[in-house]
Amino acid sequence: MENLVKTLRNGDQVLEIFYDTNPASPREWDNLGTIVTKKNHHYTIGDQQVEDIDEFLQSQGDIVKVPVYMIDHSGISLSTRDFNDPWDSGMIGYIFATKEKIKNEYSVKRITKKTLTKVENIFNGELDTYDQYVNGNVYGFVLSKVSECDHNEEHKKHIDSCWGFYGDDLISNGIADYVENFEKFKEI
Repeated sequence: MENLVKTLRNGDQVLEIFYDTNPASPREWDNLGTIVTKKNHHYTIGDQQVEDIDEFLQSQGDIVKVPVYMIDHSGISLSTRDFNDPWDSGMIGYIFATKEKIKNEYSVKRITKKTLTKVENIFNGELDTYDQYVNGNVYGFVLSKVSECDHNEEHKKHIDSCWGFYGDDLISNGIADYVENFEKFKEI
């Protein structure tokens, strides 16, 4: 298959890792933050693109916001941290949530420094996942049992499959959690 990334084997089981060619955008999920970027003709990044970000954010009421940076050099990457590259990167917008939404999410009456740290960590995670999506780093797996017939040919019998794992590390993206005895599989 053309989207095959790697193959691992454990005895008579084969685990094939593929690019997910039709992943769901994580921006369609129930996110705490909303990503707003300046409208331009090169990219459509985030949830909303607006002409004037400051004016838009003022219209949202009392909010918590974190800057969103992008670097565009042989591909793009997004972060809540500056890339320190004056030629190919810069701030393109914000990820934000209203204070009311944050209070409801955390069932608090006021936003403490501890809550604010949690919110910033959530924003970082949401943007990291979105960055994986934008860059095509979304994967799926097919687990099969392999047997050999009388003609010395291998045949695969489908055991399990799942798609929508964001990030290329099979442990941190969650694929390892779905495959029994994952630690015994070796790349072939």
